[in-house]
Amino acid sequence: MDLNRLNQWLNLVASIGVLIGLIFLIVEINQSNRIASYAAEHSRRNQFIELNTVRIENAEVHAKLVSGDAGLSPSERAQALMMARQMINTWKDAEAAYNHGLLSDETFDTTLKDISITLKEIPGLVPYFAYLVDAYELEHESLLVSRRLADEIQKAGN
Repeated sequence: MDLNRLNQWLNLVASIGVLIGLIFLIVEINQSNRIASYAAEHSRRNQFIELNTVRIENAEVHAKLVSGDAGLSPSERAQALMMARQMINTWKDAEAAYNHGLLSDETFDTTLKDISITLKEIPGLVPYFAYLVDAYELEHESLLVSRRLADEIQKAGN
């Protein structure tokens, strides 16, 4: 009888140990998820900082694009195309992070608003965005960012 009672106590202690281990694991997973979400939000903000840095470093080209000046040299047109491509990639990356639960609704909404704001503030980029939307057939993609960009380009053309 004593051995049977000891076995019961050992099973109880082992079960409690397993339960404590599972609770610890859940806490660790939640913490890891919070860290991943913060890292995605932080990365998103850094991408927007990098976009602004590109604009600052290419202030002359950026000023022409803001004013809608079509008098860009071939190298300035290449810079404008790369700026547009970088912005599209940043926006699409934000949607991928959002779809995987790594980006808040607020930050993703800001990303979608950035599309409209960029096209209004930098009208000289509209032809480059239009070229990329056509070249990559983005209007046919299921991504919300691609459809929003195609819609905004169409509005800008009207």
